Amino acid sequence: MGSIYKISETADFEFIFLDASSNEPIDVISPVYTIVRFNAGSEVVVVVSTALTRTDVGKYTASWAIPPGTVLDETYFIRASATHPVYHTTTVLDDSFKVVADNYFSQEGGLIIKFTKD
Repeated sequence: MGSIYKISETADFEFIFLDASSNEPIDVISPVYTIVRFNAGSEVVVVVSTALTRTDVGKYTASWAIPPGTVLDETYFIRASATHPVYHTTTVLDDSFKVVADNYFSQEGGLIIKFTKD
């Protein structure tokens, strides 16, 4: 699991696309990201395909300002995809993160342990 964010924070992500044969960073074609979560086994798209920002050779970033009303205590998945410039194959990279309530962390900076009944 990746990072933990709260409502109104900005979730920042970095993806590095590597060439499969040289293992070196490579600039790709049409790099985009999508953010999804799952509800009862169905994928819910939260952010539709949006262009990634190139910061260096093979390195791309994405930022998402988490809006009010975002479903809390869910695991969200960010998927970055792009096309290799020579072989025209698609590469998909992914990461996950959680959006939690403001009171998820205690005043002292520690975690509040929450128990749920299944």
